Amino acid sequence: MAQTIDNQLYEQFGDGWWQPDGPVRLLHEMNPARFDFFQSAVGGPEKIVGLRVLDVGCGGGLVAEKFAQLGAIVTGVDISASSLAVAQRHAQQQGLDITYLPASGDCLPFPSESFDLVVCCDFLEHISDRLDDFLTEMSRVLRPGGLFLYDTINRTAASRLIAIWILQDWLQIVPRQTHLWRMFIQPVELEAALQRVGITPKSSAGMLPAAGPLRVAYTTLRYHQVGGFRLSRRQKPLGYVGYGYKPISD
Repeated sequence: MAQTIDNQLYEQFGDGWWQPDGPVRLLHEMNPARFDFFQSAVGGPEKIVGLRVLDVGCGGGLVAEKFAQLGAIVTGVDISASSLAVAQRHAQQQGLDITYLPASGDCLPFPSESFDLVVCCDFLEHISDRLDDFLTEMSRVLRPGGLFLYDTINRTAASRLIAIWILQDWLQIVPRQTHLWRMFIQPVELEAALQRVGITPKSSAGMLPAAGPLRVAYTTLRYHQVGGFRLSRRQKPLGYVGYGYKPISD
């Protein structure tokens, strides 16, 4: 039987989206490093104020809230009704005004050039068989001069070993059937796809565990936590973040 991704998993997470030791604990550990990269891409936190931001595949709102906290006008879309309900409730509890809507990334209910930033985290590795369709639609709603920010997982021997065999299949820190290794996307593949849909790749960085290998092994086995992440401009064996821009036509 062919292996498949079970995207219905996200309907079961509930308030676990916001539990640091819950089913998306690794996303909580990644969030500081990847958001630092996003802030730098935009030009610093002060540049985020007032920007129209679309978070595609927003899940429980982990990234959307970071932008809203800095004064962006944020919209999040996802196909998971349960995740959207959690995201909306948590945003209200935090006093954040975020619009959450049910929508698929390949059919966005917005006019063309509606957003200054389009953000896509923990999502592209789930739709790589239709990558161009989704990227075309995200490019459509991005204004000329706007930025496309993303993170995803590289397809390497290391990601097969660590992300699939250890974290997902053995320790189940990541729930089973969350990912398929063949759907991970190498940076050169993603950059080529972005260029095909009119987005110019600009920069990317790997996300690596912040601690050394022995410490990571200990904390992962004992506490089911990696211990935080750091950025590397040269190494991208596992996850990576990046951005591109939509050129302004003459």
